Amino acid sequence: MVGGEVIGVGYCKSEPEKLRVLCAEQRNGKLDLRNACYIWCETPKGGAVNLGDSLWWHGDRCYWTPRSNPEDDRRDVPLRRLSYSAAANLAR
Repeated sequence: MVGGEVIGVGYCKSEPEKLRVLCAEQRNGKLDLRNACYIWCETPKGGAVNLGDSLWWHGDRCYWTPRSNPEDDRRDVPLRRLSYSAAANLAR
């Protein structure tokens, strides 16, 4: 399993159903940019992935949790994973 807090979102103009999401893990209350990575997934129907949301992936699926949901009502929304994850190399 890989993922974390969404720190970047990019849409593909020619293929709006594709979404590139950049994530970083929280460590000791701070974002750890050393292990930030991104992945391509499908754009969620009826919603939008935003900064601060959660996204993790395993196998051929991504699971998105909008930040706006109350903590006790959070649920993972399955999205189709379109690529392998890749390192972002943000912190040097």
